[in-house]
Amino acid sequence: MDAWGVAANNGCRAAEPHNYTSPTRYRIYRGFLQFDLSGIPDNAIITTAELWVYYGGANPQNCSLYYVPSDSAVTNTMSWNSQPAPSGAALDEQFLDMNNRWTTFNILAVPNVWNFASDLSDNLLSLLIKGCESSGGPYILSQFSTLEALPGTDLDPYLVIEYTVRPVPIPAALWLVGSGLIGLFGFRRKFRK
Repeated sequence: MDAWGVAANNGCRAAEPHNYTSPTRYRIYRGFLQFDLSGIPDNAIITTAELWVYYGGANPQNCSLYYVPSDSAVTNTMSWNSQPAPSGAALDEQFLDMNNRWTTFNILAVPNVWNFASDLSDNLLSLLIKGCESSGGPYILSQFSTLEALPGTDLDPYLVIEYTVRPVPIPAALWLVGSGLIGLFGFRRKFRK
């Protein structure tokens, strides 16, 4: 999870070109996540998709999850100024009222926002978590465990996907050849009697 922190190297504020990804848990304004989908066939139909993140913050707030169609974001190089834009409406929103617990976002909660076919073909899914943001007002900080969480804690963000595989259609020419072979086999048996 890429995060912009507020307490390292004289702080980091919105619209600054800094990126901090090494802490185990960070208060963030926005967090980007990228998942490898190469284990899912390109012709799959995704039926369930959930993002699980561990929330460790103490401030009750709403957090929103967005789909990011551009997979060009690279860990350790993206900054506030170079972040990719999310696509349309939020995929899901969760009210976080308790700290130190797992939170689940439903990636398929809003139909037709996530185009999983394109992500299955390039094998990457990029997501954005935003805390409470208001124009002109302060950003409310979120605190999630990152990929760099302490060893042995098992608090890394993870994705749970269920899918079915589309059957491969049999081409019409194959049906014609198959039925022709059956006809020839039947015709040949008649002549043998």
